[in-house]
Amino acid sequence: MASSWPLRPLPAQVSATVPRILAAWTFTVWELSSFYPEGQSLEVNFASLPTFMANRDFKLRIIFAPPDAFEDTQAEEVLYQLYAMLSVPDEFKAERKQSVSHSFGSKTLPTETCLWFHFLCKNIDIKSDQKGKVWLRQNKTYGNKPNAAEDYAYVKSGFVINGSLEPGSGGSSPGSTTLVCFGATPNVRSRLDKFTDSADKELACTQPYLFFAPILSGLHADLDDMAWNLNEIFANDEAKLLTGAYEITKLTASDSNIFASLHYLAKYCFVLLETATSLQLVTETIISQLTSPSTPNNTALVESLQHTLTLIQSTHLRLTTLRQRIKNAITLAFNLNADKDTKIMMDDSHAMRVIAFMTAFLLPATAIASILGSNMFDSSDDEGTWTVRVNAAFWMWCVVALPITAGLVFWLVVRFRLAAGRKGRGGRRGEA
Repeated sequence: MASSWPLRPLPAQVSATVPRILAAWTFTVWELSSFYPEGQSLEVNFASLPTFMANRDFKLRIIFAPPDAFEDTQAEEVLYQLYAMLSVPDEFKAERKQSVSHSFGSKTLPTETCLWFHFLCKNIDIKSDQKGKVWLRQNKTYGNKPNAAEDYAYVKSGFVINGSLEPGSGGSSPGSTTLVCFGATPNVRSRLDKFTDSADKELACTQPYLFFAPILSGLHADLDDMAWNLNEIFANDEAKLLTGAYEITKLTASDSNIFASLHYLAKYCFVLLETATSLQLVTETIISQLTSPSTPNNTALVESLQHTLTLIQSTHLRLTTLRQRIKNAITLAFNLNADKDTKIMMDDSHAMRVIAFMTAFLLPATAIASILGSNMFDSSDDEGTWTVRVNAAFWMWCVVALPITAGLVFWLVVRFRLAAGRKGRGGRRGEA
């Protein structure tokens, strides 16, 4: 199928960056032809790729390309050229720019067909120490390896199949098919390697849909591995919470403050659920096309895809259960923190009661000493007799202090009664 991306010369400023960007870019190709009836594997670099793709004498060709994403925006021009060489349709590039993960596209001409879809999954990578503690490996968005295009935080793959519909058609050669895998994971590559050793490789020359069985099986294995890794990380936090539920005093600051960890786990679980749903939709769409009247019936392929679909649904169910467990753990962590705060407040309240008791115990003596030590009493010691007389200021204090105290008490009583009445009326309106 001719590409809708015409070849054009690279701009000078981009050409200068091509050697740096593509220094490590090589394409692993497996090819089945009349010269190699059992197939051959070879390495092709970017510079020789146009000449290699111009050779049309093959039956089946599988091209493993690096991920089609770049950190350098100028490298998009290089990607433009790559799409043109590999006959990638326009829709594929648009979907890649939008990080689409659950679209399935197909173009069918009288003699040729083109199929493509994308896969996007969070990369849940874990590491552990000698004590068996497991935690999430901090993946950088872009690594510093030779291929700077690879995104280590997400698994991004894309698949494009170009092939003739039947032997003798006007394709690249009678009954030829080309599969291009961008960023294929080890699980996908191992299953495609087994596929090339099976008898189905001859049928794939005229039945491109056969490729979807090993590809979807490998993608499900990737998703399932991520789900188990996430479950293993969550198990550590869950064990801490369950231990803390019995003995709150044993919770350390780092153990009790795990809301951030649970938040990230919940977020990753949602992302994996999205991936599981998208993979399920893609599989269902392919099965729907295979069972349509316009597509030649392949019962074995449909049964294989239906089995893969049930496995994807099983992983989706496990992730749904994990999401509920994480939700319950967040609720438990909140309650444990609330219990711990309550215990701290109760300890503070006990200390305040001690202070209040000591204050009340000393208050009478302090009040009497303050009054007697003031200028409101005069004392004298005449001829061995100690006499205490009330000063005129004492009566002035009584005239001023006692009415003010009585008025303050009256104001507080009225205020409290009015507040209680408003609260009672509000409660009755709520019940009504």
